[in-house]
Amino acid sequence: MRLALVHLGTDEQARELFAKYKLDDVARFSDPDKNIYREFELKRGNPISLILHPKIWWRGLKAIFAGYGAGKPVGDPWQMPGAVLLEQGQVVRSYNYKTVADLPNFQELYASK
Repeated sequence: MRLALVHLGTDEQARELFAKYKLDDVARFSDPDKNIYREFELKRGNPISLILHPKIWWRGLKAIFAGYGAGKPVGDPWQMPGAVLLEQGQVVRSYNYKTVADLPNFQELYASK
């Protein structure tokens, strides 16, 4: 299995962002039309899941103070993220974010296959 990331931006935008987080060597797929998001039934958010939830403000402040700053939205800013573990083309396990501040346990997601 390999890690792959799907994003809504251009390849150039992803290259710069992924390099910032030392993810240069991770496979990435640009999906501005959200076909992959729809395939995995990742929903669009609402004001609570994207802006108003206290967890979002807390994580945002921590990110700013850690030096990450505030990012500029790319693509559909209402599109919720998700994590999907595939094996031989089949979904083994998935995580649908409840807010954009969710931080799933990726090791647990991977290990649970």
